[in-house]
Amino acid sequence: MSFLSGLLKSVQAPPEKNPMTLARDKAQKEALRKKQKQEEKKRENDEVKAWDMVKEFKGSDENLFKFPVMTSDERAVVHEVCSQNSIPSHAFGVEEEDRRVIAFKSGFEPSEEDLLLMDRSLNYEDCLADLKARKATIEAKRKANELASEKPTNASRSTVQKFQPSAKAQRLLGALDATPKAPEQGEYGEVPRHLSHHAKRNTEKRPSSELSEKGKGSEPKRQKK
Repeated sequence: MSFLSGLLKSVQAPPEKNPMTLARDKAQKEALRKKQKQEEKKRENDEVKAWDMVKEFKGSDENLFKFPVMTSDERAVVHEVCSQNSIPSHAFGVEEEDRRVIAFKSGFEPSEEDLLLMDRSLNYEDCLADLKARKATIEAKRKANELASEKPTNASRSTVQKFQPSAKAQRLLGALDATPKAPEQGEYGEVPRHLSHHAKRNTEKRPSSELSEKGKGSEPKRQKK
């Protein structure tokens, strides 16, 4: 117990705040509370206005509705109300100058591809004109790339069609074509008559002994006179 009591005594009590400091802190808390209440009340009023405008838009024949120029907090309320009514909405314009929310009827909202190409820092009309120009530029580049990719193919085809062998190659090809080929007998056909007759005459002129020795791979012997 003596140890605990000594420890508690050693702990210093927090210093008392100055009355002026206490009054200032109290005023700041009160101002913050009032500001929060004002913001909550303003948000409620913004929601009521947004609901009225969305209701008016839903009952009209217009395909889009332009909300007034608003702050970022007011636009957030409008986007939330539009989302609750399943109405697409997007903001266009320069922040703190002319940025506003535009709501669209179903089927008339910009596509995801258009939203990626849009410069939504412009007002909606200028944004549409800029989008049209960008699409035209992209289409022109696409066509140019297609033409560029087709040119090498056409050039290679024309090169193959116009190919001519060199003079040396033509002489070699001509020599190969002029070389006589030995006729074969068997499955590819009969030996021509004039060639078979010539071979028969040569066989008759030689003795049978010479033909037999030649078939064995040796030179024929000459007969002594």
